[in-house]
Amino acid sequence: MSKALAAANEGRIIMISVNPEIAIFVGEKQDYIIVPQNYCSCKDYLLNVIKRRRRRSCYHVLAYCIAVRIGRIREVVTQEHGVKTL
Repeated sequence: MSKALAAANEGRIIMISVNPEIAIFVGEKQDYIIVPQNYCSCKDYLLNVIKRRRRRSCYHVLAYCIAVRIGRIREVVTQEHGVKTL
């Protein structure tokens, strides 16, 4: 939880306003795609949430939820074709 809270406070979540909404978790080594409260592109989500069902979410999704609650989401409004250049 403290790792997710730190990431949220650091403003490492970027909401890209396309339909559907997609968030980017800016990682230290790699960035991850988050479909709010439904999916994360990290290996932990695939293995421990989807496949093994050991957890309800990964820390990236938790950081997203915390960032929403504390108002620390950075928002980038772009056209659909602009997503590739971010």
